[in-house]
Amino acid sequence: MEKVSYSALVDLGYPTDDGRLMTKAATESVNSLFRTGYKHSSAAVSPMGLRQPGEFTDDLFAHSQPVMEDESIGVLDEIMAPRERESSE
Repeated sequence: MEKVSYSALVDLGYPTDDGRLMTKAATESVNSLFRTGYKHSSAAVSPMGLRQPGEFTDDLFAHSQPVMEDESIGVLDEIMAPRERESSE
């Protein structure tokens, strides 16, 4: 069978630390690469250009992560914190 290799580079449009957005973008790109009739042996997602919040300064005209998403991430972090502590013990 012929070996085929596909790849995709996804630009999220603005810096984000929202795992939901990154997971959605990765899933959509992998789904767009899938081809019926080919045997797929592996798949990989490689995040690139990672930075700490506040490390990257947007230019005056750049889009940035909406405040609402920052608040959602904070709520999810609060929900998951006790579970993370339990799993690390």
